[in-house]
Amino acid sequence: MDNTKKIKELFARTTSFLLTSQKKEGSWKTDIIKHKEPEVLHKDIVVTGEAVLTLDITAELGDENAFSAINDGIFYCNNFEIKPMDPVEWWAFKCLVMKMSNTTLANSIVQKIEQYILNNQGKEGYWPRFPLTYYITNKMAIDALRDSKYKKELQKSINWFKKSMTQDKKGWGHDTEAEPSVTAVVVSALIVAGDDPLDNKIQIARKFLENSQYKDGSWCSTKLTIPKPTTYATALACDALMFTSEDPFNKFVEKGISFLLKNSSNKGGWPLVPGEPVEVYPTFYVANTLAFYNYLKERWEQEDIVFLKNHLAIARVVCLLYKEFENYKKNRFRKRVIIQITKSKALGTTHEAAKRRIAIVKILSDEGSKDVAGMIDSLKRLSEYSRFNKKSYMTQTKLDLEYLKDIKLINKKDNTYFIVYNFN
Repeated sequence: MDNTKKIKELFARTTSFLLTSQKKEGSWKTDIIKHKEPEVLHKDIVVTGEAVLTLDITAELGDENAFSAINDGIFYCNNFEIKPMDPVEWWAFKCLVMKMSNTTLANSIVQKIEQYILNNQGKEGYWPRFPLTYYITNKMAIDALRDSKYKKELQKSINWFKKSMTQDKKGWGHDTEAEPSVTAVVVSALIVAGDDPLDNKIQIARKFLENSQYKDGSWCSTKLTIPKPTTYATALACDALMFTSEDPFNKFVEKGISFLLKNSSNKGGWPLVPGEPVEVYPTFYVANTLAFYNYLKERWEQEDIVFLKNHLAIARVVCLLYKEFENYKKNRFRKRVIIQITKSKALGTTHEAAKRRIAIVKILSDEGSKDVAGMIDSLKRLSEYSRFNKKSYMTQTKLDLEYLKDIKLINKKDNTYFIVYNFN
């Protein structure tokens, strides 16, 4: 079986793992093994964000159970309260999840989070976390801000990364010597921020990663966390080498991909350390790496990419394809919504019913989640529904909400209705 087919098979098992491990309130939690990675990365908002983003990659577009689980996860993240002094990582993951939605409220939340992250960038270009900073913190902040309108701020980060190479000048780490997982994180962050993959320091880091790969195709994490092979470090290193090499499918990448495929769980997902129980966060990184690897394979010999390869450096073509891959992931949820709607009934029966239901969808988009009583209050603020009162219109409004839920335009959690993608 070739790698592409194997990856699709593993994604099916990963989808099952994520669906069965979601909590009733829509979240995913870390309750297995905690190594020495930053404790803030085990917070529900981070783990849930990782699970939602992974599930959208691994699940078939027509999977109704996955659709419901993703919606519930987005709803959970939307309602997760983050305070101004909370870690940047929490803000970043809430931002990434809310970008899946396109409601007025979600767009407003994204703008506020982006502004908060921008405001907390230090003058030197990095995001601090008392009493120091972590490279993964900066990578997550950059992931949340990756947009041309933040070019100036992202360039500050690029400049800081370039100045903070280890003393051995081979890459990045927590001490005087470069370490594989840290170097891979930084290289990926630089690429996402818009740096040139052929930059001299990036190419030095590429060579370091090639030289630090183990015989089994893996890379280790850090001396401060896990000084042995991990799926997390291997996934990040594969990303970095695909971004920066003359051949994105070279022997180092292929050996790394093989290691990831061999160390998946029979139950779905990936452990951090081979042989340990499955966890969400290494599964998130591995799934993204394998999905990009598959995307590259599918696009590599298509006519437009062949043209680009004849005129641009290969690494630059790969980086362009990664931006395309990011848009592909963004559009997956939209396609998922469309498929669910087309499998359902028509919008309404009478003209008045359709008009009223469109108003309900707009209210959920603009104002956020509502129960039946809250929806009646919002409808009453519109002149055409000012006559509404809870006693007389409770049944009709509930029927409208349930109808919209049944045709997949809105969603329901307990007694609360919400929307994550608005087609109005």
